[in-house]
This record gives sequence, structure tokens and C-alpha cells, in this order.
Amino acid sequence: MIEPWLGGRIFERARGGVEVDWGRVVRFDPPLHFGFRWHLGTTAEQATDVQLTFVGNGSGGTTVELVHSGWDRLGADASDRRERNTAGWTAVFGHFRPYAEAPQVP
Repeated sequence: MIEPWLGGRIFERARGGVEVDWGRVVRFDPPLHFGFRWHLGTTAEQATDVQLTFVGNGSGGTTVELVHSGWDRLGADASDRRERNTAGWTAVFGHFRPYAEAPQVP
């Protein structure tokens, strides 16, 4: 879940009600920008930075720009974590592709 405000939590709630924090919203400027500190599987001090920007492409669609930085906070694990996250982002965007490419109904 994402709490849609500056400082909001990004978290998972398990069936038993236990919540696990994944990050914090650090930029919330709809409909143009969304940013968060991401610390899934690490400590908050090792969080990486994710910035999403939504830009109209002039043909009625939107281009999503993603910048994921702050890998230096992960020390020796940075390269491996970055590689795994790149694969993860590819998968996440792949899930949205069918919806983004579907014909729009007026």
C-alpha cells in the first residue's frame, strides 16, 4: 500500500495484519511527480531513491520516466542489488504494458 501524501508510508500488510515498511513518500506532486525512499530488504539508512515523472507525449499518452539512485548506500551489495532491481522494474513495467497499449474508449 502507498499512503498518498508527503511522508506517507509504502508498506505491505500481511493476511494476519502484520505490516512491513518498504519505504517513505518523499515527493508527491500529482499528476507530474512521485518519489520515494525504498528500503525493501534493507534498513531505512540504506534506502535508495526512486523518482517517477509523468510527461505528456503530445499524442494523448504519457511517458513514464523512472530514475532509481542512491545505490552507494548499499556498500558492497550495491551492484548486485541494482542489477536485481533493474530486472524488477522491467517486470513491473511489463505488467502495465497491456493496459498502456490498449485502445482507449472515448
